[in-house]
Amino acid sequence: MTEMNFARKSIQSLLSENSNFAVPAYQRGYAWDNNEWDDFWADLQEVVASKEDDHFLGQVVVNTLDGKAYIVDGQQRVTTVIIMLAVLRDRFAQMTDNAKASVRADDLQSDFIQHGNQYVFTQSEQYAEFFRRLIQVPGNFDEVQGQAKLDSEKNFVKAYKYFDNCISNDYKDRPTEVSRLQYLERQKKMLLEHEFVMLISTSDESSAFIIFETLNARGRDLNSSDLLKNHLFRKAQGDNDIKHHWDQMMDPLGYNSSLATKFIRSYWNATEQFTTEKKLYRALSHKIQTANDARDFVKKIG
Repeated sequence: MTEMNFARKSIQSLLSENSNFAVPAYQRGYAWDNNEWDDFWADLQEVVASKEDDHFLGQVVVNTLDGKAYIVDGQQRVTTVIIMLAVLRDRFAQMTDNAKASVRADDLQSDFIQHGNQYVFTQSEQYAEFFRRLIQVPGNFDEVQGQAKLDSEKNFVKAYKYFDNCISNDYKDRPTEVSRLQYLERQKKMLLEHEFVMLISTSDESSAFIIFETLNARGRDLNSSDLLKNHLFRKAQGDNDIKHHWDQMMDPLGYNSSLATKFIRSYWNATEQFTTEKKLYRALSHKIQTANDARDFVKKIG
């Protein structure tokens, strides 16, 4: 039996103890919006107000391979945490005449965003460079935000602005620099020390895929196309053509998972037995059982 490790990790320990988190190529882009950001912020403020000792953010499933911890499930929340830390870092840095604030900004960068020359978290190849310049490089947001083109890139920008606006609103009740510094330190402490995840790690890629499907098949977080993408990559492990053909399909759709689901369902209903969107993934996963099945299908839709 493949070994799986389970560990409760605060955000502080998750990011300080690891320098190799990465989003694999088959994962969907960053898709969270105001609904999820509202929940994330409200949950953090519950902890900040001491109405809740700790808050469980959810699971992070990783496949450890070639020195990397590839995030099979949980990249949306990890991405959001990194963005929130970047907002706090930049807010501390804006207090240019405050030595304590400057130290806090530097510590957030060096302890949780970038260890030496290596970033703690790397987005998938398509978005990595933009995410690095926008979020992970300190003080770069204003210069880079207008360069967002893809939906995920625009969502990175929107997420940063959302949390930055939340802080701006709270600043209205804190007119002095001292009160604002105390506020930022409280937000930082609660996020790092009192928000936690369940980290599930395995060195076996198939096991990681199966965990992903089990956690998400009945959830509302993913579209059928996201689950199908995972299924195809699992069945045809190591075949780079799968990603090529998948990208050929996704590019004219703007890498929009909802549009991809509609496109795939239209193809399926034209060539196979009619199915609803709700049952699409089940029908596809039952038909695509081998690596050859996966290759043939993705070539047809790509």
